[in-house]
Amino acid sequence: MLRWIQQDRADILQYVGVLPAPIRGEMYDLWISPKTGEELERCPFFRRGKCAIHDTKPDVCRKYPHGKPCLREMAKEGNR
Repeated sequence: MLRWIQQDRADILQYVGVLPAPIRGEMYDLWISPKTGEELERCPFFRRGKCAIHDTKPDVCRKYPHGKPCLREMAKEGNR
């Protein structure tokens, strides 16, 4: 998240929610609708089978395939 703040990526930050974490400071939740505050079903930056923020994508995506979030997104996109 600090990287996105330093890069002035308001386009990404608007989809990040802050979770209360009294023991170790703040924790963050990806992808939250800036309009409703609800968790999105899919990454808002996965478009036409590609990551639109590849240059600065989250660590969970960088660690793929261990977390397999991209695989789930590909299925929802119809693997276009």
